[in-house]
Amino acid sequence: MISFLSYFFLKNESSMNEIQRHKAWGMICGLAGILLNLFLALTKFLAGLATGSIAVTADALNNLSDAGSSIVTLAGFRLSSHEADPEHPFGHGRIEYLAGFIVSLLILLMAVELFRDSILGLFESKPIHLTALTAGILLLSIAVKLYMFGYNRRIGRKIRSTTILAAATDSLSDVLSTGVVLVSLLLTRLTDISRIDALAGIIVACFITKAGIDAIRDTSSPLLGQAPDPGMVRRIEEIVCSYPSILGIHDLIIHNYGPGRVYVSLHAEAPANSRLLDIHDELDEAEDAIQREFGCETTIHVDPIILDDPEVLKKTGQMLDILKKIDSRLSMHDFRIVHKKSKTKLVFDLLVPYGFYLSDEQLLLQIGETVRQRMGADLTCSIHIDRDFSAEV
Repeated sequence: MISFLSYFFLKNESSMNEIQRHKAWGMICGLAGILLNLFLALTKFLAGLATGSIAVTADALNNLSDAGSSIVTLAGFRLSSHEADPEHPFGHGRIEYLAGFIVSLLILLMAVELFRDSILGLFESKPIHLTALTAGILLLSIAVKLYMFGYNRRIGRKIRSTTILAAATDSLSDVLSTGVVLVSLLLTRLTDISRIDALAGIIVACFITKAGIDAIRDTSSPLLGQAPDPGMVRRIEEIVCSYPSILGIHDLIIHNYGPGRVYVSLHAEAPANSRLLDIHDELDEAEDAIQREFGCETTIHVDPIILDDPEVLKKTGQMLDILKKIDSRLSMHDFRIVHKKSKTKLVFDLLVPYGFYLSDEQLLLQIGETVRQRMGADLTCSIHIDRDFSAEV
């Protein structure tokens, strides 16, 4: 089915940009999900009527909700591909994440309904009939869901879509839940205990609940602003620092406005006595290299580093030693010395890890007191607290 749909949506894939290709694959997965889930819902509903099983009927409703989720996914990919406008200059790519979040809520809603029906089923006793046809339908459902899990995971990874990966997780949970239903029907037939069916429904509800919670976590993180991929962070640093004039980078921020709409900003350190035009040329090349590899726009700010002033070098070393003794995770950048009449001010940005054991005020107070004790009573500090937005948590 995926190959058949690909023929219509990806005829001119070689001429598509990243956003168009992303939309096309999303439409393919959405349509395939709608068709396959409607087919499974219909066959399981008929099987549920034939057997009188709560679990089978609930599994059919689960597939029906999956079809609804696929419709939401389809709409999300279509809306997210709309061009930028004055009110949304970075495009509408985050609609895809909203669609995935809605899908996750639908999964949880279905779990609640199934759990309620299964609890009620514990207090009822009605005959359940397992036939070879019903068993065949459930086995077919498992095979179809495994197929859906495979293509959703493959395409989700290919286009880096949390929404499609959430659909893959849901498909795998459906495989487990349908397997539980099949086993419960077999046990019911062997033991003649009808309440096994209701217990199976509760187990299936638990599977679906876990899938829904996982999907909510995966789709809400990009909306809240999650840490970027560590591999991408390392690669960007490698690219920028590969140029001879660049000494290092900091304040790297990766802004994600949806698939195909990623923007990068960072500060690059270069010797203060370098020719500005040479630095500018190198950073232009670095921005182009990042664009080619990751398809994202990049803005690089230059921070001049003084390398030939003995006083700056000496006090830099002293300050680094002070920070190391407080905590080895502390670091600094943009260090400079400002002389004002009888006072000398040390100005720098202090990089503090998340969840540090000292508050910002306590840390600044401790650094200031230590500087006056070790480096001179006439010294004051002007420190800007920084956080690493690219840190791997």
